Amino acid sequence: MCGPAAPTLADSLLGGLREKAARVTEQAGEAAGSAVEAVGKATETVVDHASQTVESAQQDLRDEATPAETRAKLDAMAEATLQRLFADRPDSREPRNGSLTLPSDS
Repeated sequence: MCGPAAPTLADSLLGGLREKAARVTEQAGEAAGSAVEAVGKATETVVDHASQTVESAQQDLRDEATPAETRAKLDAMAEATLQRLFADRPDSREPRNGSLTLPSDS
């Protein structure tokens, strides 16, 4: 029984392993492709959002009639940002390493 049947069995086993390896490789490629596609979509969303934010800020600044109005708008934006920072991080009011001291709200 070691004659012609032995190579056929070995060929059959080897062929089966090759098919399984090919399927695993294909599935891995599909999974990697899906992951790359998902990352690409997420990146596109972030870039679109950042672009819209920049365009909105540029438009807001362009719409101002005078430098004084632009300055007032920037001051209001800075004030809102600082208020949010102080609300989220109360310790941020404390001066560090010789930094400027901001007046308190009291």
